[in-house]
Amino acid sequence: MKSIIISCSLFLAALLCPISQLAAQSPGFYVDGKFLYDRCGEKTILRGTDVMTAWWDYGGATTFPELAKTGANCARIFWQTGQSYLSPAHLDFVITNCINNDMIPMVGLWNATGDWSQLQTCVDYWTSPAIVAVVQEHEQYFLLNIANEAGDGSISDANFRAGYENAITQIRNAGIICPLVIDPAGYGRGENYIFNNAQYLIDFDPLHNLIFDWHPWDAVPEGGSKQRIKTAVDTANSLNICFIIGEFADKGVDISRRTEWEYIMQYTVENDVGYLPWVWWCCGTPAGGHSLVYDKIYGHWNLPWGEEVAIKSPYSIAATAVRPASIVNGSCGPPVYTARKPLPVDDANTVNRNINLHWFAGHGATSNDVYFGADPNAVAAADHSSWEFRGNQPPTTFFGLGTLPYNTTYYWAIDSVNDVAGYAGDVWQFITGRFDPNVTYDRADNDYKAYSSSSLSFNHTLGAGDNRVVVVGIAAEDESAANLNINYVTYNGVNMTPVPGSTAVVGTTMLQRTDLYYILESQLPQPGTYNVYVKRAGSCNESGGGAISLFNVAQQPPEAVAVNSNLGQYSISTNIATLSNNALIVDVVGCGERGEFWAASTGMLRRWVREGGYGEPNSSSAASMTPAAAPGLKTITWNHPDNYNQNERRIAHSVAAFANADVTYRLGDLNRDHAVDQLDVAMFATQWLTAGPEADLDGSTNVDFIDFALMGLDWRL
Repeated sequence: MKSIIISCSLFLAALLCPISQLAAQSPGFYVDGKFLYDRCGEKTILRGTDVMTAWWDYGGATTFPELAKTGANCARIFWQTGQSYLSPAHLDFVITNCINNDMIPMVGLWNATGDWSQLQTCVDYWTSPAIVAVVQEHEQYFLLNIANEAGDGSISDANFRAGYENAITQIRNAGIICPLVIDPAGYGRGENYIFNNAQYLIDFDPLHNLIFDWHPWDAVPEGGSKQRIKTAVDTANSLNICFIIGEFADKGVDISRRTEWEYIMQYTVENDVGYLPWVWWCCGTPAGGHSLVYDKIYGHWNLPWGEEVAIKSPYSIAATAVRPASIVNGSCGPPVYTARKPLPVDDANTVNRNINLHWFAGHGATSNDVYFGADPNAVAAADHSSWEFRGNQPPTTFFGLGTLPYNTTYYWAIDSVNDVAGYAGDVWQFITGRFDPNVTYDRADNDYKAYSSSSLSFNHTLGAGDNRVVVVGIAAEDESAANLNINYVTYNGVNMTPVPGSTAVVGTTMLQRTDLYYILESQLPQPGTYNVYVKRAGSCNESGGGAISLFNVAQQPPEAVAVNSNLGQYSISTNIATLSNNALIVDVVGCGERGEFWAASTGMLRRWVREGGYGEPNSSSAASMTPAAAPGLKTITWNHPDNYNQNERRIAHSVAAFANADVTYRLGDLNRDHAVDQLDVAMFATQWLTAGPEADLDGSTNVDFIDFALMGLDWRL
């Protein structure tokens, strides 16, 4: 007798097909009562942040791997319809990137923020065939936030129900079965829109697969009390609905008054409710005042609240986020309890000597034991009493290695620790880079100030190296040429030198200007993090800038300088004639229009970028480096495809070329790798036996024990 398989359509009403049966068939996440479950049946409490990938970080290339270092299991992704460059392929790329970093993508459309009339615009986007195909491709991981904060506080409950009835019907009929996330009206703040209508909409959805997303932006004392937060969470629990807090920050919308953000974290964690603070990184003030980090990078905490939310508080993302096994393993197998995905990757070569170690924590790990050394057997056998043990920590990034020697192999391992057991990790290895006599890149940092600001201030982290130089590029716009004039630029309080002839200005009613400044080794401090301060003659509309630090640079002014500008164009190309072998070209470019600059010349590496668009800044800027192996004419080209307002296409471009330094080698550096180490000892022994001149370290014309003693002394240095 054949088995009889009873199935039910995903589009039948819940009365005909119980939720438990639907859940068993779901290829992705599903809601059952107050909880969200993955396709393997693992309960998932969302912990992560909002991210500005649509305009502020193309594809999340920087944001996702940096946010992932907190252990976040979800990213709520800012998106918009109606932008030509936000194509289905771009959406697919963003979702894939998020999943590859072990985070659940929740994509929302911001077109309807406060505007109920735009709800249908959002629905039309989600139900378009190309977008449906993208959603279905990723449906085992995808959460669909129909519309961010659709409608103001004037929307009636009847209209709210009718609008989302229509949205649910169209989206389900298009073949989308993933959980749908619904924000309340009142710019996301009206929690009663959820409590008055959630059960009705859950019953209406044939899959009962809805999440409700509250945004408590009200500050203290104007309605953002602990009692209101407690009441909202308690009410959601009593109604047995899947409820998250999808936006909040340390201050209200205008950043003038504080919110009860600590209590939001504590009470949601205590009640198994998800939270997603606004925002990992975003634009300028006021939105930038809500950012956890100031430049997308983990550890660069914008304000104390950023570090607390991300890693420091016992209720932080790092302390409470759990990634479901299905997104970690890609299957419903047992969770991976050991650390994985090391950075630097296993067997990496030419690793930066100032590297930090990063890894993905094992499933359920509450802390991590860090082991590091030059002997693989010692690292493998090490315990807490061993020299190789570098400490136990909850964060998944270790910062304590300092500057490592060149061309050396190191081994490391992470043991994952949870409340009941420890799990020994694999031993990974990497090799630090060999000394490069050419100009080499160290680090870039940047920031932006908007609207009536006469100064720009940001931090730059400077590494250890020889013949260092820091180059600062600045871009700004204003109606007044006088306001754009720069009084001074300082690094760690020391005046930087303007690159002669590097000022580029373009425009008529509104002006765009770029400048370059530099500071040499003799005025630079020891490795560390220092302030860059730009002071202008007057307050200008928007001012952005960034710092790039380099090693092995000739301690002299740039060998060549060029400037260029244009109006109404989508790109700019500037020619510069370098004078020496292995020079390095550094530039800064600014545009009055929103969007993003893309490096377009061969060998050109974009080092920092400030994208203009939603919120602040509205203008955009960027900087790059281009190596020039031989003297001659080089062309540096930037594309800016996003700008559409011809009146604001003002592009200014400043370019300078820096010569590389004459390399000097320490006594005993026989193989010229800029380190005195075991390799030099071996070379010395070989040359000593054959009386090679390289081993005559004291210049006596004899190779003897005195030279060997010098070798030993230098090696110990």
